[in-house]
Amino acid sequence: MSKKFVTIGLLTVLGMISTGAVHAATVGAVSAVVDVGGSSSGPISATYDQSGLSSNYVSGVTDFDAFVTTTTHSSYWATEWWADVGQTAVTVTYDFGQLRQINKMALWNEDYSGIHSLDISISQDGLNFLTLLSGLSPTNHERVGDYAADIFNFETTEFRYIRLAGSGCPQSASPGSIWQYNDNACAIGEVVFNQVPLPGAGFLLIGSLGGLGLAARRRRGRAKATE
Repeated sequence: MSKKFVTIGLLTVLGMISTGAVHAATVGAVSAVVDVGGSSSGPISATYDQSGLSSNYVSGVTDFDAFVTTTTHSSYWATEWWADVGQTAVTVTYDFGQLRQINKMALWNEDYSGIHSLDISISQDGLNFLTLLSGLSPTNHERVGDYAADIFNFETTEFRYIRLAGSGCPQSASPGSIWQYNDNACAIGEVVFNQVPLPGAGFLLIGSLGGLGLAARRRRGRAKATE
């Protein structure tokens, strides 16, 4: 390995760190299962495929805070997931496809039939779940049209599966209103997460390149000694 190659590699990694390429970023699930609630309209994939968002993110790249604070979700029903009519409590499990370190979740709580109370649990194997947060109260958007996200923070935790248990739906329906009867179900707009990079990830890359450079110098030294 040449000194030039090592130098270029070090500069590349330092550039990644300085530009934020090795940083916390937005990620979404790769699949999901409705454990309780069924589906009356819109597939559950509508809650992680970005179809109703006013802007899109690049998984593992887009800054989470900047994205979720400026992005709204459409109130168009086909870009949301709706449970079966009459289901006022639901449970949905999302799968990242691999272990990830997460410390924030953004939920776009549907404006007609949003979740009133939310519990969150997590798992590494999809079988054993631990409670992460409970008794959360997502925003009641009161049928405002396009709606913003709620952000829930927690300690950085490594998991593959995250389960949302919502109840008290529909949140925004007033007793006796037409919405109470037509939209008597739970609904979700979108869910995204903030992935935290492994501690010192960039510096581990630097260390690896430095180690390769040292090995190359030793090989050159041995070659000269045998000449």
